[in-house]
Amino acid sequence: MSTHRTAELQVERWLRHQGLVPHRLEHRRFHDRKTPDFRVDDGKGRSFLVEVKGLTGTAVGPFALAAKIARARAQFDAINHGGHLANVLVLVTKQPARLAPLLDDRATAGVDLTVGLANDTPMRAVVLHRRPNSRHGSYLEAVLPLGETP
Repeated sequence: MSTHRTAELQVERWLRHQGLVPHRLEHRRFHDRKTPDFRVDDGKGRSFLVEVKGLTGTAVGPFALAAKIARARAQFDAINHGGHLANVLVLVTKQPARLAPLLDDRATAGVDLTVGLANDTPMRAVVLHRRPNSRHGSYLEAVLPLGETP
């Protein structure tokens, strides 16, 4: 099984553990871009999008991370260009807290919430970055109770 597929399955289990219902989106091309991995329903009539990026190795550089975020942003834009739904990026890696200093408003533009999920503790996720003044911020805080990065 591929590393990306393993990361997607881990995120899917984590979302279900939060009481949410993830629906896998077909990886199809839409306007020459791939789509996000999941549309997640909260059970109360609202949804958000999730893109999963698995990061291998212990040292992830800023350029590799920026490239992954840029691809995720393009995937969100393919079906959510107006930002009607919240965009959540989940980075699955050994030590997600190490990524927080590499993330800022400019690096994560177009992403409402960036979450880190450790691949060795699959049910423990932390907030790596929140987009300030996101119109989806309070909604995401309500449906995804997360620990802050230390």
